[in-house]
Amino acid sequence: MRKRAVVAGIDVGTHQITVAVGQPGTTAPLEVLGVRVGPTRGVAHGVIVDLGDGVDAVARVVRQVEEQTETRVTAVAATLHGPMLRSHTTTAAITLPETSSEIGRWDVDRVLAACRAAAISYDRQIVHEFVQRFAVDEQDGVRNPVGLFGGKLEAQLHVVTAQTSLLQSWRKVLNHAGLEVQALLLPGVATSAAVLSELDRDLGAIVVDIGGAHTDIVCCVDGAVRETMAVPWGGDRLTERLAERFHLPLAVAEQVKLQCNSVEPPASADDTLRVPTAAGATRSVSRAEAAALLAAETQALFSAVRERLDGSRYFREAAAGLVVAGGTALMDGVLEQAETTCNLPVRLGSVHGVTTRPHVTVTPTSVTAIGLLAHQLAVSPSAHVATSATDHPIGRLVHRAKALLEDYF
Repeated sequence: MRKRAVVAGIDVGTHQITVAVGQPGTTAPLEVLGVRVGPTRGVAHGVIVDLGDGVDAVARVVRQVEEQTETRVTAVAATLHGPMLRSHTTTAAITLPETSSEIGRWDVDRVLAACRAAAISYDRQIVHEFVQRFAVDEQDGVRNPVGLFGGKLEAQLHVVTAQTSLLQSWRKVLNHAGLEVQALLLPGVATSAAVLSELDRDLGAIVVDIGGAHTDIVCCVDGAVRETMAVPWGGDRLTERLAERFHLPLAVAEQVKLQCNSVEPPASADDTLRVPTAAGATRSVSRAEAAALLAAETQALFSAVRERLDGSRYFREAAAGLVVAGGTALMDGVLEQAETTCNLPVRLGSVHGVTTRPHVTVTPTSVTAIGLLAHQLAVSPSAHVATSATDHPIGRLVHRAKALLEDYF
């Protein structure tokens, strides 16, 4: 395998692991070299339940994408899932040395450090931080206070924190799979990097990333992410409700959801879905009942999204509207539901500014992994060395040994 200057991203979701590899493109900012998907093992609702299974599942998909792209993946950006993530906003203020001092970069750093200190505790670490606003002498709405004059500087910082043990567990799984962790991102933040253009970010857009176990909400205004929120359930709840309603195993209920694939009533009330049951038999399920149940659950989801957005100062600043991503967004009628409930223009989230190699397919379920690549190129536009390594097998062995030792020393 030959050496390439590339970046890699890995999204360990509720049901599947997606690994993507890319590099700076010639006709677009990002060229995707390969994408591979495998089943999630050893992880349940964002929590590591079996270290060995988790490592094996990650390593298997990584090997597949290495073979596809003829590159060696040793460093990645990864998504961070789990119930131990928290998002909240903190405010801090500092008094400047003189009544009318010129504000410098050092003053900005000091007030942001005060915000961070108020946001974390001994058992938590900051995953993301997004500056929302500054105020100088009670004058709000300042974007960049450097160079202005005042006696008091105030900042408002939105932070996402994770329990330290969760971060250590995720890093250990990836390290044992032979991977160096360069960044950990919320899935919604990664998705926003893939589906939003620069114009979307400038105008203001809200990304709703519907996952299996939870739904991320990311508000982008004035060119940057400003706030994140979450609804603690996603597409899996639809499957669970179908299983309860029709007394089906979860695997069969998932098939019902995929076959129905709509929240709109069918043309005929007598239309049925045929799904397999035990012993090779089949069972009929009313399409109308399934669609009605899916409609009620997706409506409840977007009502919860709207409730979160009502408390955000950025809701009415999203001129570009709502961008909905995830498998649930592909069901017929879901985008119309979102538009009606949230009272914003809505579109399906699809990758932006990306080209692919021949025989590489970017599906809606791989958008988050593609966003990890876009994020890596954005934060390191000149280096692009997230996954390059020596081609000699000894180099790979040394890297794995180093990762193992880092877990214990």
